[in-house]
Amino acid sequence: MKILAIVPAKEKSSRFPGKNRLLWNDAAIALLQVHAIDKIIIASDDPHILNAARICKFDTCVRTKAETIENRPLIDVLKHAYFSQKEEYTHIICVFGCTINVTPEDVESMIEKMILGDFQEVRSFSEIGEENGMFMLTRERLMEGHISSYIGCVLNGLKEIHREDQL
Repeated sequence: MKILAIVPAKEKSSRFPGKNRLLWNDAAIALLQVHAIDKIIIASDDPHILNAARICKFDTCVRTKAETIENRPLIDVLKHAYFSQKEEYTHIICVFGCTINVTPEDVESMIEKMILGDFQEVRSFSEIGEENGMFMLTRERLMEGHISSYIGCVLNGLKEIHREDQL
């Protein structure tokens, strides 16, 4: 099993401008501590995020203008990041750049759920059942280009930030 972790962090946010500049590194630092992950990519169109990621020795992928349009399917961003790599990976973990409280244990729990449950996709949810910014899928699911309706679930304390008043 080879795992690619992608942190999408676009420049523009209509509900909370600049949120990814403030928050992207929380997810990236947690991912660094998970030994099962083979590579971490910060996918952004924001020059400040890309520069900071490079200074921190993260691999980067520049998001295209088409991928940064509001409501553009995330799967397009993930595919672009995946195909920017020379190697193939069997699994992809995505942690949104605006997700806080990410722990290595949360990520490891997701990997374990994916493997033991033999799922094509696993998403994380808050304790009240809201999606909260992290999911994992197989390479095959990524290539299909859609999210399945048969998925595993990992509950944790993550929180995806959309507005400043949510901090």
